[in-house]
Amino acid sequence: LWRAKVFAAVLDKEGKPRRLPAAVKEALAPYIGGA
Repeated sequence: LWRAKVFAAVLDKEGKPRRLPAAVKEALAPYIGGA
């Protein structure tokens, strides 16, 4: 269920990635499938 929370936090209602700080993106990348 934590993944659903991560996606909800990272993606907006339109399903597009929010403009997160680079450090946050790098920290979450392994979990959201980013690189």
